[in-house]
Amino acid sequence: MSDIEIRHPKKTNPKSFWITNISGAAICKPKNISENGRSKQEWKKILSRWNNDGEIHCDMDYSHNTNDYLCKTLLPGEDVDRYKIFLLAKEVNSAYYKCAIEDKCNGNIILRGFGEFDDSWENFSKLKKSQEDNWYVDLSRLAADATFWNKFKELLN
Repeated sequence: MSDIEIRHPKKTNPKSFWITNISGAAICKPKNISENGRSKQEWKKILSRWNNDGEIHCDMDYSHNTNDYLCKTLLPGEDVDRYKIFLLAKEVNSAYYKCAIEDKCNGNIILRGFGEFDDSWENFSKLKKSQEDNWYVDLSRLAADATFWNKFKELLN
């Protein structure tokens, strides 16, 4: 059984679904999600336990060509030939993207946020530079709208 789940962890942001520990505590080492990833089978189990209550966090745009964005999701030193975008979404009226990246070597799915930000963005200091100039990767635990998790679940099945 997995040690993580998807839920509304904060009453201050009840519309966004976050990945948390089963205990509800914050994930202290999000690299198991944003760097190493989890197997497709494990994500299927996690999503099978997810309780979608229909809350809408924000409108998501799924129309972007994934081939144009792969380098923007990767850190310097990560091999672009090793990965492919499994799911890509952009928050409408925002510079923020959410993605699931498949590691072609081990089949794991990695979840990341990324975008074209400047230092005025509220969490800029926590971001890592991507392979693309002026683009940054968010390696914290991913929060996403229910539509993202639904599409992710559909693609895994």
